[in-house]
Amino acid sequence: PDIIGWIQMENTEINYPLVVGDDNDYYLTHAYNGEYLRSGTIFADYRCSKTSLLNNRNTVLYGHNMATGAMFAVINNYKKHPEIFTSKISIYGFDGIYVYEPVLFLDTQSSFYYFQVGFSSSDEYAEFQQKLLDTAIWKSGTELSTDDRLLTMSTCSGDSVTGRRVLVARLVAIEYKAK
Repeated sequence: PDIIGWIQMENTEINYPLVVGDDNDYYLTHAYNGEYLRSGTIFADYRCSKTSLLNNRNTVLYGHNMATGAMFAVINNYKKHPEIFTSKISIYGFDGIYVYEPVLFLDTQSSFYYFQVGFSSSDEYAEFQQKLLDTAIWKSGTELSTDDRLLTMSTCSGDSVTGRRVLVARLVAIEYKAK
């Protein structure tokens, strides 16, 4: 019942069901069907909308950094190989197919608030975007606006317990929108 879609990223291993639960802990160790799974599943922050990605200014996704290359492990490659930033990310939701392009890469800590979901105003959202830009170690050069819908993909860096590698993408198309 927590499935909200499917995520796929061109030329990568990312090709998984996407869920959102009641907290940000359960799906760290559970599959989309609720069975125990050490590697967990790809999940959206519990504060994100369960009905439409368009309801979120920043849809935050979490996935483990698996040594096998599974889940969000590929995000770690962006630090050394930014040329893979051309890979489009598609989310097949119940209300549409959303296509994103990577715009920023961060090598940061879990204490940096990249996972903010709610914004009280466009000014607050613009400040948030500027903080992302200021922290990014790679930028596509794409200008961000407060009309943009972001997709933030987070995984552990493997360098430390609190290290995070974060790929931020911008919605560029909706290929199909359910009525």
